Amino acid sequence: MKKVRPLILSRLPVTSRWFVLVSISLVVGVVACKRMTQTTTASLDWPITGGDSGVTRFAAADQITKQNVSRLKVAWTYHSGNKAGNIQGNPLIVDGVMYVTTPAQEIIAVNATNGQEIWRHNPARAGEKFGGINRGIAYWNEGNEQRILFTANHYLLAIDARTGKTIESFGTSGRLDLNEGHMRPASDMKITAPASPVIYKDLVIVGSMSWSAPANVSGFDVRTGKNAGRSTPYPNQANSATRAGVTRISGRMGQA
Repeated sequence: MKKVRPLILSRLPVTSRWFVLVSISLVVGVVACKRMTQTTTASLDWPITGGDSGVTRFAAADQITKQNVSRLKVAWTYHSGNKAGNIQGNPLIVDGVMYVTTPAQEIIAVNATNGQEIWRHNPARAGEKFGGINRGIAYWNEGNEQRILFTANHYLLAIDARTGKTIESFGTSGRLDLNEGHMRPASDMKITAPASPVIYKDLVIVGSMSWSAPANVSGFDVRTGKNAGRSTPYPNQANSATRAGVTRISGRMGQA
């Protein structure tokens, strides 16, 4: 099957507000074309930021070609209701449901066929207000379990992909504080984790950044949130200036 680089992920600047509106429109165009040929739902999925673990941003979309891409039309538009900031995350599609983040760090599930909201999850708790950049989420499933794992400010959270409800058994009441577990006090860390988490087997891997302390790449058990290991990159390593800015999994050893 011919592979075509989709405009939704590779040709539009992620920093513009209309990125998600155009992305959603084109994704829906892919869905519409594929369903006309009665292709299985699984072939429509985009379950990982960047399309696959290597972040290749390619999709098997043989119904969209250079000859007809200019004739695609907007099927529907969804507004998150968050006017502050912009959406920079890559939406995921699994079994006909689109998962997308908002500038307020909310996660929204939308019917990919008609744009209707299915559920909305606000990670902020009493007295909290989340915002800033979020560049994607991670999807994990096994058996009857389906989870969305994502970061908001300095937290890693897990919710049920079917309902949007918090998975209380993950971490502490559904979330992990990425500032904790270091040699320095949590109050000194000031960690944020805007990059999309990635899944490797039963681990969720999270990169982080901090202006006041060394940041880490950490792995956590996808079911419990138990810390499985942490690595601290050091500056001035070879080729550090040309490393990619997107978390990905590569190689037989699952190197991130």
